[in-house]
Amino acid sequence: MRLPPDAVEDVVQETLLAAVRAMTQWHRRASFATWTAGILRYKIADYYRVQKSTVMRLEALEALHPDQTTDHIVDVRLILDELQPQYYTVLRLRFTDGLSFADIAQELGVSLEAAKSRYRRAMAHFREAWDA
Repeated sequence: MRLPPDAVEDVVQETLLAAVRAMTQWHRRASFATWTAGILRYKIADYYRVQKSTVMRLEALEALHPDQTTDHIVDVRLILDELQPQYYTVLRLRFTDGLSFADIAQELGVSLEAAKSRYRRAMAHFREAWDA
């Protein structure tokens, strides 16, 4: 299963963190590579589960606020629409829902470090688009 290039770093990080946390469960019945490959497959599937959920949430959010047409909101909306779903989600959770990074990590099913990293990348993409 293939991942978008910008998601690889997060998924690999989550895989390595999960492997470290579960190290006591590796009983050497399989090679370490085989064991971590299983964790990686699970993390990739988890990534796509979160993406599917994100798309459904985006559609619901758009249905709730279709008539906001001021220039500023339109500009922000256009930028948000261009962001990848994982970046849009982390910004929405942080700014719209007001969640802490720990809560965002829990909501996304990622580590605290991955949530912060995703937020920084989302903000960088947003700023780049805003300044363009």
